[in-house]
Amino acid sequence: MGTSNSHVRDAFEIAKNEFMTSQKDGSLFDHVSNVTNVHDIYEFVMQFQSQQSNTTGMRCLRRINGFLDGLRQYSQVIEQFVQVKPDVLALIWGPIKLLLQMANVTLQSFNAIVNAMVSIGNCLPMFETFGTLFKQNDRVKDALVLFYKDILDFFDIALNFLNLKRKTLMIPQKM
Repeated sequence: MGTSNSHVRDAFEIAKNEFMTSQKDGSLFDHVSNVTNVHDIYEFVMQFQSQQSNTTGMRCLRRINGFLDGLRQYSQVIEQFVQVKPDVLALIWGPIKLLLQMANVTLQSFNAIVNAMVSIGNCLPMFETFGTLFKQNDRVKDALVLFYKDILDFFDIALNFLNLKRKTLMIPQKM
């Protein structure tokens, strides 16, 4: 059982390293490593929404609660049954904050990111319900790694898109 957990922890590390390598911004982990749990995200969302109401109008971030709750359940399962390192968990929470900050440049980008989070949240299983499976079945633990990779794939695509969009907005257009 110990080597099985070690194998799964290694798989999480590999997925994390692949994600970090895929990012154009080498300082990504510096931006996201201080966000380590869902409470950090909820606190950020409340502050962010308050700031938005003063500038651009509120954009109802409650819609992403299903996404956040699904990821909260998921992170609890991998903490409890796989015992991954905190830097693996930081890549679940930190990119959410970064995506919302980056997408705030344009309403269209922001809505696209929020809508994607809502859609993903609607598809996440109820991890708490299947908790006993994760403890006893190595194949199910492997599935947890696949979920992690899928989450990181979403973040990878969204972050790279927003970085490209941000660079496009900064490039002066020729007249």
